[in-house]
Amino acid sequence: MATPSTFRVYATIALFLALVCPARAAEQIDQSNLPEWDGGWTHVNPTADGQAAMWQTFTPACASLTAVEIDILTVNPGRGDDVLTVEIAAAGVVLASAERSVEDGFDGLLRFEFPEAVPLVPEQLYELKVRDTGKGQFGWKYGSNTYEQGSRYVFAQERPGTDWFFQTYATVEPTATKYSGGTGEPNDPYQIATAADLIALGETPEDYDKHFILTADIDLDPNLPGRKVFDRAVIAPQDETPFIGVFDGDGHTVSHLTITGEEYLGLFGKLGEAPYWSRETFGEVKNLGMVDVVVTGSSWAVGGLVGSNSGLVTRCYSGGAVTGDAGYVGGLAGFSEGTVIQCYNAGVVSGNDCVGGLIGINHGNVTQCRSSGEVSGADAGGLVGVSGILWSAFCGFPSARVQYCYSESSVVGSRSAGGIVGTINCCEADVLQCYSTGSVSGGGYVGGLVGGRVNCGGDWDGCTDAFWNIETSHQTTDTGNSGKTTAEMQTAATFLEAGWDFVGETVNGPNDIWKIAEGLDYPRLWWEPYDGRVTVVLGQVFTVTLESNPSTGYRWEWVDHQDSIVEQVGEAQFKPRETGDPPLVGAGGWESFDFKAVNQGQMILKLVYRRPWEEGVEPLKTFSLQVTIP
Repeated sequence: MATPSTFRVYATIALFLALVCPARAAEQIDQSNLPEWDGGWTHVNPTADGQAAMWQTFTPACASLTAVEIDILTVNPGRGDDVLTVEIAAAGVVLASAERSVEDGFDGLLRFEFPEAVPLVPEQLYELKVRDTGKGQFGWKYGSNTYEQGSRYVFAQERPGTDWFFQTYATVEPTATKYSGGTGEPNDPYQIATAADLIALGETPEDYDKHFILTADIDLDPNLPGRKVFDRAVIAPQDETPFIGVFDGDGHTVSHLTITGEEYLGLFGKLGEAPYWSRETFGEVKNLGMVDVVVTGSSWAVGGLVGSNSGLVTRCYSGGAVTGDAGYVGGLAGFSEGTVIQCYNAGVVSGNDCVGGLIGINHGNVTQCRSSGEVSGADAGGLVGVSGILWSAFCGFPSARVQYCYSESSVVGSRSAGGIVGTINCCEADVLQCYSTGSVSGGGYVGGLVGGRVNCGGDWDGCTDAFWNIETSHQTTDTGNSGKTTAEMQTAATFLEAGWDFVGETVNGPNDIWKIAEGLDYPRLWWEPYDGRVTVVLGQVFTVTLESNPSTGYRWEWVDHQDSIVEQVGEAQFKPRETGDPPLVGAGGWESFDFKAVNQGQMILKLVYRRPWEEGVEPLKTFSLQVTIP
């Protein structure tokens, strides 16, 4: 690959309520009545007839009782240690009892454990009785407040209507695992391993605020058992609760999703719930690929992944066919007022109003994204159909932004067509450091980068430092932007002069957004994967960058390099995925190796991902690259 510059190769290798009995626990607080003490207490005095001096009702949620804690204090200190007894009764019949010695001066929760678990009937009324078998020097704390479930604690000898402070502990039996594992918490997300898991998630809106992780590729082919042609979104469909949790694809794919329905179609119908002007993110989908989708909608908001996005979508892609008879149609998202980062679409997209290769209508932020494939509609854009809401009343609202993106899509628009954006609201949208190379044609407003424009008012500078190929697009004009030849767009200087930040240079910043193989290719985004073949010239330096997380102990290592036609230059470098100063500890990222072509020939450059100290263990991952040096 004849180029004088360095380029990169990438491979993205409270409890005042009864609790529901949880799984995987031997004991759990079943019921608690422990508000802040306001100073009230009553003596737990012995009685001549042996009955409990104090008692309180409760209703368990679980089917057995292990222990009880009561909140007591010493009210007559100096009398020495004593013994207290608790009893569990139903309709006056004692079911179990336990006693505890308590030290003089004690103040706090005193635990009574029963010799065996006490069988109970959930939601049935029981009595908790407490008595002093000795000196009567202790008091049982109480509160006079009214609690959310205070009606469950309304009877007490000597003080009816008082809430006495206690908590009960239940033995719990493991229940069936939800989905394929996990608890839905950030550090233990629900595991989605099968099509049944994914469909079950869609049918459980009460879980839409939980965390999920995909642990395997899932095929939703409607010809397979248990699958179907959906008539709405799989998760968070129209007119239901939006998904506001976190769904991590973990690099896996969902394939052959087939939907024929009306509106808000995609794997997710509605993602997030924050309005665009808040710029908050509630709901996230990341690291997920949608393969061979067939999504057809008769109305609005149709996408391969998301119908309507008000959240955050990162490192996702889609391919297949997305069609909408009305509008807001995108390969990835039909409508987006959230944020989309490092995503792409490689499928065919068609519709009417607001049709984009990646997003139909954008009123949020789109950054470091790309698109390819065919796009057609009335208002059609290679990346975004319409950017900004096309009414003057929205001028002055937060800007809808498309930045650091490119499109290779061929675009046909009957009313407007643009290589990046079909139609843009100039007063509240902009396009920064983007380019397009696909063909653009249409019967109305047509531009190499941007087609139709509204609310522009004169000279518009909202599309800056952006380029399109005048040879491949067949468009020679686009107001305020720069049309270039193929040769010019495969030259780094064209973009460096416009302030683009490339790998290997620091003049335009340290973010390393773009890479380029000069003379052979256009700029590409730094995160893009590589297809496994490269041709370089003698003396050229190239970089292999692989996904990695050194905090796990795993590192990439070059192997089988005897008699190699390349040599490694320097040490491997690690760049965390997460930003921050300092970066988040334990965060994954990318490990980069620089290689120099030193001899002519052909070889397989092989790297393995393993822990160096684990001898005789198969690598977790392997990467192979065919290198040719003519």
